[in-house]
Amino acid sequence: MIYIILILFAMLAAGIALVPISPRALCRRTALIFSGVIFAIILHMIFNLLVYNILPYSESLAYIPELNTRVLFTVTPISMILMLMTSIISIAALLSIRPILERERGLSFLIMLFQLSSIGLFLSYNLLLFFMFWEMGIITVFMLINIFGSSEGNNASMRFLMYSIVSSSLLLLGIILIYLYTPAHSLNIDTIIANSATIPYAIGSVIFAIMFVAFMIKIPLFPFHSWVGSAYAEAPTSGSVVISGILSKYGLYGIFMLFVMFNTTQSMRISILIIAIISAFYSVFVAIKSRDIKVLLAYTGMVESAIIMIGITSGNTTGYYGAIYGMFAYGLSIALLFLAAGTIEQMYGSRSVDNIKAIVKNSASTAYAFIFGVFAATGLPLTGIFIADILIFTSGFESFGILALIPIVTIMIVAAYLYRIISKSVLNSKEPTLAIRGLESDRIFAYIIIIAAIIFIGVFPSIILSIFSAS
Repeated sequence: MIYIILILFAMLAAGIALVPISPRALCRRTALIFSGVIFAIILHMIFNLLVYNILPYSESLAYIPELNTRVLFTVTPISMILMLMTSIISIAALLSIRPILERERGLSFLIMLFQLSSIGLFLSYNLLLFFMFWEMGIITVFMLINIFGSSEGNNASMRFLMYSIVSSSLLLLGIILIYLYTPAHSLNIDTIIANSATIPYAIGSVIFAIMFVAFMIKIPLFPFHSWVGSAYAEAPTSGSVVISGILSKYGLYGIFMLFVMFNTTQSMRISILIIAIISAFYSVFVAIKSRDIKVLLAYTGMVESAIIMIGITSGNTTGYYGAIYGMFAYGLSIALLFLAAGTIEQMYGSRSVDNIKAIVKNSASTAYAFIFGVFAATGLPLTGIFIADILIFTSGFESFGILALIPIVTIMIVAAYLYRIISKSVLNSKEPTLAIRGLESDRIFAYIIIIAAIIFIGVFPSIILSIFSAS
């Protein structure tokens, strides 16, 4: 109980109170200190679960008695994993802020606020509370892109906002319908799970479809994806790190909850699988046509999100484990890639792969971080994605047969293209390059933190899977 309160209090205290009033030289350091405390609390939760089997931590407070609605936070093994991912990525994002050159007070504040919204969302065990943190996250991302983004940040943020309004409206409609048609008239997730079988099948299917589209937009999946390239590309480096690593997990986690709350037929799951396959192939072909390194990575992320959908759709325990493992592992990998890509943009003043050469000569740490991120994102053995893909495709084959294995082709295409970029841009020191700007040492620490986490979950998957098995 006290752990959840401590997490939320630390987030609020650091993100809303202390960062804005701290001296300019200390505001980012203040955010880092509180993020470190939150990281330690999450690790303590995981330790108690693995060693003493203490679960769940839960806190419930009266909120709207007339609607039978309570403030209900519950720590599950799944939320532990996603909170850990959020904490690691947030620390790396704070380290990536460039003091003096960027408005570090505002960026630190918004990253802390987004960390609060993300951890709050993953802890929410009430759909109204879930929606409130969902909206907080959207507003924070909009401000990150609009205020601190590049010259096209205003257009990118408005496109993101338009899609988000549609997504939020559909999500709220689905929540209202769940409340109206659940006999217990409750928005608590455990109550909905217990009573979902009593909802008429036709109504349940409509609710599922409405909320599924809402979550599709946020992942995103084809055809609700056109906001992703500009939003990821125009955000500042620290913003693109948290957006790419965490935001898509809002939608994936929401779809995971949908499958837990509602019984789905085999035909419905096959239809969703086909959507995921189409999205994977569409994304990979858009990615390989892009010359903008951030846009390329954004669509690469869509490929892996579609593959994670296969695990969720499989409807079995192995698939669920693989999906959550994939969210964690790919969140770290894509965050590392965007951190390196943002650094490359700041060094060269360009995002075009045609203008970026000799990265290994000018910044070896950034070059090797990017190369490692590519290896991790494409499933190199001893990285987390490798474990996740094995679980996902095994479960998919068990549920759908050979159809679920088709997206393996997209991984091969993405890997081949990214390896080509490594050869032509990252390691190519024979062609002339643009002027180079310096690299701050804090970026190196950010690289190290994410790389260490990626290696750990790849080398010791049994620890993460032990957390899952407690759910």
